[in-house]
Amino acid sequence: MRKILISVILTVIVFGMVPAHAEVGLINMQAIFERYTEASKMEDLFQEKRKKYEEKLEKHNEKMTKAREKKSSEKKLKTLADTMQKEMEPLQQELLQFRNESIYSIRQKILSTTQRVAKEQGLDVVMDQQAIVYGGYDLTEFVLDRLNKESGSK
Repeated sequence: MRKILISVILTVIVFGMVPAHAEVGLINMQAIFERYTEASKMEDLFQEKRKKYEEKLEKHNEKMTKAREKKSSEKKLKTLADTMQKEMEPLQQELLQFRNESIYSIRQKILSTTQRVAKEQGLDVVMDQQAIVYGGYDLTEFVLDRLNKESGSK
C-alpha cells in the first residue's frame, strides 16, 4: 500500500512538472533487464564469479571447522580467521564492483537506447511503468528489440 501511494505521489509530482501537451512514453525497466541479452550475459558472468567466491569461502569455513574440531588454540583460530578475511575481503569488493559496474553499464545502454527510440517516436518524456497508473505509450518492446539487435542477438 505504501509503495502504491509513493508511486501515485511521484506521478502527480512528475506530471505536475511535465507540460500538458507532452507525449509520455513508458518502459518496463525490470522486463528489459530480465530479457536484454547483454544483461543476461552479465548476470551469468556475475553468478560464475560469485560461485568461485563462495567455493573459496566454503574452503576457509571447512578449515575453521576442522581447527575447532581439533580444539586448536584461540591464536590458531584467530590466525585462520585473519587469513580468511585478508583473502576474501578483496574478492568480495571485486565482486561488488563488478556487479555495480555491470548494472551501471547496462542501465546506460538502456537509457541511451530509450532516448533514441523516444525521439524517433516523437515522445517528450519516458517514465518507468511502475510510476504510472494510467496512460502513456509503451516503448518496452521497441527498446528491448533495439538493444538486442545492437548487441548482435535477438
